[in-house]
Amino acid sequence: MKKHQVNKNIENKQCLLAWFSVFVSIFKQKRSQWKKKRMYGKRWMAKETVFSSIKRMFGEYVSATRFQNTVKEIMMKVSLYNLFRRMA
Repeated sequence: MKKHQVNKNIENKQCLLAWFSVFVSIFKQKRSQWKKKRMYGKRWMAKETVFSSIKRMFGEYVSATRFQNTVKEIMMKVSLYNLFRRMA
């Protein structure tokens, strides 16, 4: 490779790196704005709080062995939890 081509390749790489760093900074800024606007990452906390409360109230385990009965048992626990929440 000639010296002129090597210098041109280095200039091209530097230009690409500069554009890439600009793109990344814009992307991060837009993403953080989007996360704040959509409240991204906040919803899981509410779900985990409810799951934790249900587990504390009724225990961590499900005694049913068949899938159909497991679903029924979980639905019953959630319904009772909602009933207790309304009473409080």
